[in-house]
Amino acid sequence: MTVENLTTYTETDPSNRFSVFSTRATFTNWMADDGATYLYLDKGLAYYNGNFSFDFTFTLTTSTVDLHQCIIWGVSEGIGNRATWYSTGYKSLCMRAYGDGVGNEKVQLVQNIGVGSDTYSAAITIALNTIYYVTVFKDESVGTYGTLYLYLYSDSARTVLVGNVSLTLLTSLGDYQYLYALNTWPQGNYIQNGYIENLEDTATPSPAVTQTAVTAISGTTATGNGSITNLGVPFSTQHGHCWNTAGTPTTADSKTTNGTPSTGGFTSAITGLSAGTKYYVRAYIT
Repeated sequence: MTVENLTTYTETDPSNRFSVFSTRATFTNWMADDGATYLYLDKGLAYYNGNFSFDFTFTLTTSTVDLHQCIIWGVSEGIGNRATWYSTGYKSLCMRAYGDGVGNEKVQLVQNIGVGSDTYSAAITIALNTIYYVTVFKDESVGTYGTLYLYLYSDSARTVLVGNVSLTLLTSLGDYQYLYALNTWPQGNYIQNGYIENLEDTATPSPAVTQTAVTAISGTTATGNGSITNLGVPFSTQHGHCWNTAGTPTTADSKTTNGTPSTGGFTSAITGLSAGTKYYVRAYIT
């Protein structure tokens, strides 16, 4: 795993709340009113479209009032603070640190699944001025749409578990493109200080392709159209279109082999068709 270089991230910080170094980003007197304040990196379209795992360290040194919350780590389909995710409907996953209003500091997983629609995990109580070592990972094999997990440790070897929670994902996969180290949650009356450090991204994105309408249809030929949005890791080696007469075609059916792919639109020459026959066509990448 490689620690993210936070100085390569885009910083939106009109009130100068953040101090960003290669492996650490600190926040000082960070407030809910600092609406457009976040630190993010554009990883590329649908980069987090498979299982992923993150490790990072964080500390809250002070939180001066209750009913406060900020985001420490998140992935989203779009750019903006948490209010923008919520109002625009960007699918997002994040960990928030918050005060519960009765004197307790906690962390929790949150997913936004559409305009004005959030779900939350159970919470883990934390202490101020304490270093926590976090692992967050998504497992798509658990549940219909996958499950997000949060593990909190008190040691850098991640052997002493402080607490863990999970969050069942409720919608089809979000095309998470943007990785956030920090992001404002503009709700409540918080003033927080602390830092995130040693953010490690171990995502292994799957290849991704979208299908668009078939064109130039004649009695025996047609043109397949599609667009590759992610080459995957390791990079894919083949792409094209497959088709059959039964539905849900796979590469075991008739197909084109267009060779090593690149991101963007592509076409395939579909040949050998029979006039008057209904065909099902699908773009693929492997």
